Amino acid sequence: MYQYEQNNIILTQDARRVTPITMSDTDKKCVQNAPIILGLEASGDHASAAIVKGSKVLAEARIDQKHGHASYFVSLAADAVAQAHLRFSDITHIAAGVGPGSFTGLRVCLSAAKGFVLAGGLVGVGVNGLRARAFAAQDQGIKGTIISCADTRRGSYFAQKYNADYEAQETITDVTLAELQQNDKAHDEAVIVVAPSEEAQDGISFVDMSARHIALLAEYDMTHNHDLMALDALYVAEPKLGPSKKAAS
Repeated sequence: MYQYEQNNIILTQDARRVTPITMSDTDKKCVQNAPIILGLEASGDHASAAIVKGSKVLAEARIDQKHGHASYFVSLAADAVAQAHLRFSDITHIAAGVGPGSFTGLRVCLSAAKGFVLAGGLVGVGVNGLRARAFAAQDQGIKGTIISCADTRRGSYFAQKYNADYEAQETITDVTLAELQQNDKAHDEAVIVVAPSEEAQDGISFVDMSARHIALLAEYDMTHNHDLMALDALYVAEPKLGPSKKAAS
């Protein structure tokens, strides 16, 4: 099996996926003068980079691992750019998921995004990951009101309700799935969406969200003249850090 090796980490072809997208001649004409957006995402259990132009996904590179994103994030972006047959100098915008989600993943993602912005003199756009999952749910055919969730990794979920236009209807809360389902039944029923899991649960829809949705949503906001977010992490709660090695020893 072919392997990619970087910084002493070997990533098998099964784990690391690069997906070029074939466009029709009509699609190519539509995207000719559109901004070229490099999307980055690492708030959950994977890291990904995607190229979007004119609402079309040109390529996406992804690694499905929970840890070690810092070791290969830049190469994921390079893979996506190469598969789209572009150069970094062609990129006009950097869109990155700002959370809520994994504290380390967010730091790595935003550090890479800010580095690309500074190096290329590009425009940086932050995207709420919960809103991006609601956007992905709509893209996958889930209609109506959506409660978008992200695992806190503390036995609960960050959750936020969205309408069909990807507009937040409530502030972000930190709740368990049981509480969400109970509250949902007591009010107007909405579709609860979470990241894909091996464990199926009644009343829960699994929706994958990656860099392509981050970039597509950033483009949506730009074309609709919406206010854009900065490349700053969206922390719902203060990061909980363990004791230092010195204190623990």
